[in-house]
This record gives sequence, structure tokens and C-alpha cells, in this order.
Amino acid sequence: MKIDAELLAKLPEDSSARTQLLELLEESVNRLKSDIGATRSLPQLAIAVPGGVGFVWLTFWLWQQGEWWQYLLAILAGCLSVFCIFGAFDAAEVRVREAKKFEAPRSEVVPPSEVGH
Repeated sequence: MKIDAELLAKLPEDSSARTQLLELLEESVNRLKSDIGATRSLPQLAIAVPGGVGFVWLTFWLWQQGEWWQYLLAILAGCLSVFCIFGAFDAAEVRVREAKKFEAPRSEVVPPSEVGH
């Protein structure tokens, strides 16, 4: 962004390239402002990564067993490993924190002393 800002200062005022570069810089600044309160889901990531690795290992181990149930349980473990791997990628994504959705407005809150009167 620093290089773009320096280039913006060198471009003529009435240039279309200056207008496009200015829009690009404003978009970058707005994206950075929106990421200020962003976070990752670390507990979900801490569960999903070892779970994914463990279920992949379990899938291969079950597939090599010599019993009648090996394929059914290996397919089940494989599905769970895919679920954990997608969960790990979902947890690693940076997200903006959302405000509490189910908060009652202050005007509708009734004090306990007035309930039932």
C-alpha cells in the first residue's frame, strides 16, 4: 500500500489511472478496517486438526483389518476425517465477531419488582 500511495502522489490529478488507484487504495483501507475485530476459532481448530489426523489414521487401519465390518467402519471414519479437515479450514478462517443477536431492547426490560402487578 505504501508503494501505491507513493505512485498516487506522482500521478496527475485528472488521470483515470489515479482515480482507479485511489479506489483500489480506499477499498484496501476499508477491508483492513473491517478486519480489526476479526478472530479465529482456536478451540475448534485445536479439536479439528488432531481429529482429522486421527480419523485418517483410523480409516487406513480399519481398511486393513480382516473382518466383515472393516469397510463399513472405514468409510464412516473416512467421512468423519473429511468433516474434521473441513472444520479445521473453517476454524482457521478469519471472521469478524458478530454482535449479540438476542438481546432485548432496554425499553422492554421489566424490573423484577413490577412483574405480576
